Amino acid sequence: MSIAGKDLELTVRDYWIERFELDPGDWDRACTVLLGGAAFAGSDEIYVYDFGEMTLVRMDPAKVDRLDWPAEITSIKLTADALPTLAREGFPLRAGGSGLNLYLEPSRFRPFGLPEGLTLRRVELPADRVVVDALLAACSEEEVEDAEIYEDQPDEVVYGAFHEDRLVAYAGFRRWGERTADIGILTHPEYRQRGIGKAAVSKLTEWCLTNDVVPMYRVDPEHFRSRKIAEALGYHVMGRVDVLEFVSPAD
Repeated sequence: MSIAGKDLELTVRDYWIERFELDPGDWDRACTVLLGGAAFAGSDEIYVYDFGEMTLVRMDPAKVDRLDWPAEITSIKLTADALPTLAREGFPLRAGGSGLNLYLEPSRFRPFGLPEGLTLRRVELPADRVVVDALLAACSEEEVEDAEIYEDQPDEVVYGAFHEDRLVAYAGFRRWGERTADIGILTHPEYRQRGIGKAAVSKLTEWCLTNDVVPMYRVDPEHFRSRKIAEALGYHVMGRVDVLEFVSPAD
């Protein structure tokens, strides 16, 4: 099945509907859906997903009454910016992190090659464990965490850029559902701003398109360099998530 055009929109739509067990009829209309669940029991965080017409709010069901929800909530779209204005006295909300979900429609793909003097190939684990560990050691813990590279949960497909025998960029993905590939990228500090990470993501994207897998690139809106990698290859935003949290006056 092709992932071009309308099929891409349906694939993205179907993934999120299945993941959160949503009513398909809510997807294309202005509405706000409240969703609790055991995962948010006791949590002070609120996740706000913007899916175009629909907003999905996930939070602890026991704390729903800390906000004054509009009576017409099922027919209006609330934004993450609006929720703090609904907080009742004594339950202030503050903004936390945000994330953008970018997807690629094949006709918009703009491949990008490596600079001269480097090579690009499939990284195989555990055979390439030593060079991968060397790259991870050269980067900060926060950078590795953002790329979501975990030794106990290896990525399904990984492409690496090499300078001689040194791994200088790593692009891998893990599955979100059957057809979506969540891409992560990590580049050695000494090799950044040279297009090397973009070339690795380009090769991984090419693999996804060839194998009928929908590539997805998640990024913080403020991480401009990472976002530019995806957008330069043709990715575009098709979803956003914002995190809010209840705070005590002492905070």
